[in-house]
Amino acid sequence: MEQPVKAILEEGVDFFVTVKKTNILHRLKILKDRKRFVIYPITLGTLFKIAQVLGDLGEKIDLKPDLKDSDFITMGIENIVKHTDKMVKVVAYAILNKNQEPSRGLIKFLEKNLTASEILRLLTLVVQQMDIQDFLACMVSLGQMNLATPKKRTGGRSSEVSSNISDSTKSTSSGESAGKT
Repeated sequence: MEQPVKAILEEGVDFFVTVKKTNILHRLKILKDRKRFVIYPITLGTLFKIAQVLGDLGEKIDLKPDLKDSDFITMGIENIVKHTDKMVKVVAYAILNKNQEPSRGLIKFLEKNLTASEILRLLTLVVQQMDIQDFLACMVSLGQMNLATPKKRTGGRSSEVSSNISDSTKSTSSGESAGKT
């Protein structure tokens, strides 16, 4: 079951964004009323940019069960104001998937035409395409391969052989020096 999912993620996932406010150019069919985008597996440069945006989110949203409705709405509005641009920017980075800033036009288009549920689905898709598990697995394997400090071999024949060699060289050199006198 995991293989087909991996194959889909490697090919990219396309989605459509419908223009919410059409104008005369849309009605005359000069401009399309839906735009197609594809999110391919995220490259390392894009992964770094997205991680920077997510790192700027700062505080974690704390949903307390004892909040009153008015407090919950206030908290929701505050978070919309603080984080909408960052969520849209993450989606824009994923669409562009290059080590450069997304255009202001793309960001404005997404802001004007995506609903909260659509942005949630797209962010879920972006997280899948980021494939952080493989990145973390690389980090773990690099951590285990510490090439800077080679390990000393202890036990086994190698230490016995080296001690025998050093003992024989000491006895030979002391015997030679004793014989020369």
